[in-house]
Amino acid sequence: MVDNWLNIRQFFKIGHCLSCCQPLSLFEDFCPACVDSLPYMQSHCPGCGESRPDQIGENLLCGQCQQTPRPFASVRALFHYQRPVATYIQQLKYRRRLDLARTLGLLMAKHLKSTDKTVDLIMPIPLHRSRLVGRGYNQALELARPIAKKLALPLDYKSLVRTRKTKSQTKLSIDARRKNIRHAFAVLGNKVAGKKIALIDDVFTTGLTAEAATHALRKSGATSVECWVLARAGLGQD
Repeated sequence: MVDNWLNIRQFFKIGHCLSCCQPLSLFEDFCPACVDSLPYMQSHCPGCGESRPDQIGENLLCGQCQQTPRPFASVRALFHYQRPVATYIQQLKYRRRLDLARTLGLLMAKHLKSTDKTVDLIMPIPLHRSRLVGRGYNQALELARPIAKKLALPLDYKSLVRTRKTKSQTKLSIDARRKNIRHAFAVLGNKVAGKKIALIDDVFTTGLTAEAATHALRKSGATSVECWVLARAGLGQD
């Protein structure tokens, strides 16, 4: 579907900013002003991605992460979950705007360029097969495709699977989220053994989904797991 959209743009010579509609050259998606105005994360805790004052060192964990370390090695979030990025994510997930996956994925890849050698394999957070059939695609996988291609890293979207259908995490409490997602992932085969993994997802809120996936990957022999996410949300935002 992404390729179809690109073909349509090329045929009609369409080029305009997705945010302000300013005319652009072909295949550009944002004008420079709109790219600069997106809600980028600045200083944040590397353990959970929580935003914090700029003067705090980038490599220092927040108090919560120091007290209760996460199973994954780090979180890299490009944006705050705010408009217009929140709108783009909703359109990608629920309105089949797969063209946005390429645009946002390439922005993530540019942001991650300096860290692309810290992992061996890119893996999207999987959907359960019932949700995948209903939606028709996994937005995390669609984000992962341009990232893997741009960073020249292998993409594996088959080894990590969601073993049971879980409730949407959006309206659940933290305790309910933890119970809902516990033991929801498994790894097929042995492709992750000895590998440093980058987990790709659209939104990171409590990190419980990433924790459950990380436990499955580490149990199967992955040496480390990083979380690369498009946006960091607060509880109640996702």
